[in-house]
Amino acid sequence: MINRIPPRLSPAAMITFATAAPLGPTRHWRKASCREVDCKHWREGWISAFDESDPDQHAKAQYVRNFSGRRFTETRDEQGRTIFRFHTEQMCFHADSHVIRDEDVPPLYVARGGDWRQDTSARVTVHSGPDPWLDHMQTNLERVAARLEPGE
Repeated sequence: MINRIPPRLSPAAMITFATAAPLGPTRHWRKASCREVDCKHWREGWISAFDESDPDQHAKAQYVRNFSGRRFTETRDEQGRTIFRFHTEQMCFHADSHVIRDEDVPPLYVARGGDWRQDTSARVTVHSGPDPWLDHMQTNLERVAARLEPGE
C-alpha cells in the first residue's frame, strides 16, 4: 500500500514531472535473450506435458521432438501424457516476448498536468533532454515556493 500525504491542492493545480520509456513502437526497448532477462525457464529448466491423443497436442509434441532445437528428456506420466523436461540455459518458448530497456536510448523527459489522482492535461510536454526538463521543474518549484512565503 502506498502511503501519501493528502494534497491540499486539486489535481488541476499540479504538474507531474517524470521520465518515461514507453512500450510499443519505440526505440526504448529491445528484444532480449532469456539470459539477459534472467528468465526462470532459462535458469531452472521447465516441463511441458502433451496429451498426444489430441491432434493439436500431438502436433506440438512433434514440433518439440523434431524442430524445436531444444535439449530435453522425454517420458510418459501415469495418464499417458508425453512429458518433456527441458534442460537449463536454453531459450524458452516465450523468448520472442522478452524485452529489456535499451540503455543507449535516453528516456523521454515529460511534464503533464495533474498528479497521481488525475491526469488533467490535454497534452504532455516532452522536453528535448534533462536540462530543459530540470529548468521547467526548477521554475515550477520556485513558483510554488513564492506562493508559500509569508504574506502571499
